[in-house]
Formats: sequence, C-alpha cells, structure tokens
Amino acid sequence: QECADVLPQPFQVKVHPQLPFLVEFHAALAKVEIIGVLGGKFVDGTLFIQSALPCVAMESGGTDVEMDSVDLIRVLSILQKHDLSFVGW
Repeated sequence: QECADVLPQPFQVKVHPQLPFLVEFHAALAKVEIIGVLGGKFVDGTLFIQSALPCVAMESGGTDVEMDSVDLIRVLSILQKHDLSFVGW
C-alpha cells in the first residue's frame, strides 16, 4: 500500500517560481556549507513559500552548520516587515 493512501499530505505546498534559482545561485557561489531561512504564508490549506534569505553561519566544521542567532533575528525582522512567516530553513 502506498504511503499517500495511508497518510495523505495535510496541506499543499507552492513555491515561488524564482526561489529554486535563487537558492541554487546562492549555493553555487559559496565554497562552504550554507544556511538560510524560508519565508511564506499558510493560506486556506496551502503553504506558499515566497522568500529565501541567506543567513550567517557560525563556525562549526565539517558539514554541520549552525545559524548565527543574531543574524537569525535580523532575517526574521525582514520577514516580518514583508508580512511573511518563518516556514523553513
């Protein structure tokens, strides 16, 4: 039995068409692991992902990256100014 038959997704996800390009561009420019925040809105059973903002990473080593807490506050305030919510990273 397929998973979708057992537990259907509780909401739809729609991504702004420019976001994959922006995220890929950011990743291609970096020589180290990157981190960022996704911003969007949840409306009538659909999650609209509308923004991707890069964040400053703390020194960690390897492939583990931690987001700088001060920069996270800065990025969250940008989302708030645009009436968006933090929806992922």
